[in-house]
Amino acid sequence: MSSFQPIFKITPGVQSYDWGKIGSTSLAAQFGERCIEGFTTDDKKPYAELWMGTHVTLPSHQTSSSRPLSEVLASDPEKYLSKSIISKYPNAAEGHLPFLFKVLSIGKALSIQAHPDKTLAERLHRERPEIYKVFVIQPEMAIALTPFRGFCGFLPLPQLLLLLSTIPEMRSLIGEAPLTALAKSVNVELSPASSDVDEALVKMAKESVKGGSVEEMKPGQKEALKGVFEVLMKASESSVKDALKSLLARYTDPSTKYATQAEQDLVELVKELNSQFPDDVGVLCCFILNVVELEVGKSVFLKADEPHAYISGDIIECMATSDNVVRAGLTPKLRDVDTLISMLTYVSAPADAQLLTTSSFAPKTELHDPPIEEFSVLRTALEKSGETETHRPIEGPSIVIVTEGSGKVGEEKVERGDVVFVAAGVEVEFEAGSQGGFTFFRAFVEA
Repeated sequence: MSSFQPIFKITPGVQSYDWGKIGSTSLAAQFGERCIEGFTTDDKKPYAELWMGTHVTLPSHQTSSSRPLSEVLASDPEKYLSKSIISKYPNAAEGHLPFLFKVLSIGKALSIQAHPDKTLAERLHRERPEIYKVFVIQPEMAIALTPFRGFCGFLPLPQLLLLLSTIPEMRSLIGEAPLTALAKSVNVELSPASSDVDEALVKMAKESVKGGSVEEMKPGQKEALKGVFEVLMKASESSVKDALKSLLARYTDPSTKYATQAEQDLVELVKELNSQFPDDVGVLCCFILNVVELEVGKSVFLKADEPHAYISGDIIECMATSDNVVRAGLTPKLRDVDTLISMLTYVSAPADAQLLTTSSFAPKTELHDPPIEEFSVLRTALEKSGETETHRPIEGPSIVIVTEGSGKVGEEKVERGDVVFVAAGVEVEFEAGSQGGFTFFRAFVEA
């Protein structure tokens, strides 16, 4: 017989990866200190992720009983998860959530990667199950807890062409034929040499990075973009090393004059990434991919089959419960360059087009709602002691993490770093503590 509790604290887990922030500088470690009994921070160790959910790799537990969260939920799945969620997600009846909630603390860049769509995920799992162990699609959303930088999607084609054609090392590495095809696809002529700057292309490039919408790709543009990206990612180690050596020599010479402001804006990032991953082809993706910068509270959605990489910052991340990643740069892990090249959609757009627009869920709560069914995330910020916010019943399970201050989730008293599970169909009142300043995030699924 189940002993149903609509709201209860859960104990998450902490993952230590090389790219995490070191020791107590990591938010993942700080939160772990609060909510994981016996967890102590090693100030020489990187702490990268706090996992909240039922993923088999690092499942959460009910704090009061130490039972796995999935076991608790499976004891009364219709109450905890709802009939609609059970009917929609096959393993929900066994207590598994369709989303995984995380806090990431990014000390150095993590891999140039993409997540396969459902069809590709199934094929990769069938053909190479030892590498691609699941066949579930894995969309992701990131919300900034501190200022955040990441790669997301391909640069607008005029901007990309401007960079590649005026940076001599990139022009030499990519070659004239792929760049000519790219130029033709945007109706411009390729300048004879990298020292020549086409003012018409400069103007076109400046216009292309404005706005927040994705324009439809014209005939030949996807093929031209793929051709450029394939040449880069398949370049020999020696040619990549030579290109980076020449780039860094120019970038450390104070007398260097840059052909464009666009290149000059990327100098420090190139140096930073090369210091983390010396002579790695992923460093050169600075000239191919958008650098997205998020202010605190802003979010970005990472679609399937789109290239991305986190560079720095602390974020809330929500994703489908999966572990499907195809990597090809800035990583010591397995690289599957051929699969990455073949799987991408080759859509280019301005950096702003990657950002999510929020809506209101409650007076002090904003909704980050990506165009998928597996998850959405709420962010609530209460400023004054005793201030309250009520969330309507959500017809699906949810997980709450407190990122600032203290207060109450229903009758549960919580502080910064605490994590709470909320069952389906429960109206919840949140109240700020005596010190005020109560901020929390709530991931949920609603069929």
